[in-house]
Amino acid sequence: MKMFHRALKFISALLVASIISVPTLWLLVDPFKYVLFIYEVALIVSLFIFFEYRNIRISFAETKITNRERMNSSMLFDFLLVGASLFLLLSESLNMKGNLVLLVVTLVVTAFGSGYSLLNLLEMTKYFSKLELMVLSYVMSLLITGLLFFVGLWIPLLKDYILSVPFLFLCLFSAIKNRIRPSTVSRRSFSQLKDLLLILMAVGFYVILYVFLFPKFATSFNTDGSGLYRLSVILPRAPGLFYDMPELLLILFQSSTLFLSKADLISSQIAIGFLPLMLIPSFYVMMKEYFEHVDMHLPALSTLFWTIFTSCLFGWVYYLQLQFGSSNLSVFNLLNTTAYYTYLSTVYGIFGFTFVPYIISFTALFIVIFLLKRFDIPKFKFYFLFSSLIIIMFLSHVTEAVVITFI
Repeated sequence: MKMFHRALKFISALLVASIISVPTLWLLVDPFKYVLFIYEVALIVSLFIFFEYRNIRISFAETKITNRERMNSSMLFDFLLVGASLFLLLSESLNMKGNLVLLVVTLVVTAFGSGYSLLNLLEMTKYFSKLELMVLSYVMSLLITGLLFFVGLWIPLLKDYILSVPFLFLCLFSAIKNRIRPSTVSRRSFSQLKDLLLILMAVGFYVILYVFLFPKFATSFNTDGSGLYRLSVILPRAPGLFYDMPELLLILFQSSTLFLSKADLISSQIAIGFLPLMLIPSFYVMMKEYFEHVDMHLPALSTLFWTIFTSCLFGWVYYLQLQFGSSNLSVFNLLNTTAYYTYLSTVYGIFGFTFVPYIISFTALFIVIFLLKRFDIPKFKFYFLFSSLIIIMFLSHVTEAVVITFI
């Protein structure tokens, strides 16, 4: 009987969600409206599940994992990073042509692997959950990759292997360290396992917009994406022009990715365009640290609503006004017009459709705020992380660094 009532509630929620989402099919004229309609229904049903089944338990989440199993999974990840770094070194030695596999491997190492290996070597991984470690590894990797490539620009003899060789040694030493002295993670990644449902909905919102709208924005003339790509191509040829640029870290990272992967404009922009997704877990990690003890639902809910509405609320209101008055315009034209009159709210919002400097800076800012409440981290390691994050903000988008410095 209980299962019947649950099924009835679920079907009722599905019907209500469909009725609420029907206006989307009328407001939009682009085929994109059907995808957005399905997303809205899924979002409302997900919120229903999140609140209705408060005491839901998932058996595999409660299964205890032994230290040996943790060590084996950690070692497997280390060996994957070693293999990826070795692959990059071989691709440089053999002068391989750019392809999708090489691009993915390059991003794994340059955007995650090097930072994780450094944190592991400094024995910092035990202070963070897997989700926190992923976000920290990401921002630290950007800094390591950028600094190494900067050194290679001024020492031509080291340029060809300034990235692949240090990456290989970092990952190799990290694997050896884990073998000799494995570290365990004691913190939980999520306040509740069902938080993952809302986080996936937040990620889905960005992915839907990115997949359906990014190609048109990417091929538009003089966008930030094409401009940054142009600067990243010029950087290795004339590094002296860039030493005082405030966006230096992003240009260095993107240029190093292009250098290793040998990717073209379209492939590189599509792949790098998914990196802004790291803003979502970084915001969740910050909210979890501060508000988990107030209400277990707050971290996931705040992350979802921040993802959808921050910086976009007035933009979407103006978008609806245009839709009512100019129904013949396509979604792309409506977004462009809205962006022009609302300070680029629908183009950038939280993410934007390109990997721009403020995205790196905001990610670092959220982690800095998260670290301010972590009194269990030893002082030296805390100062190292905190200083590195401040440097990242200054080299990416200085506004956030100035704000957190004064605070």
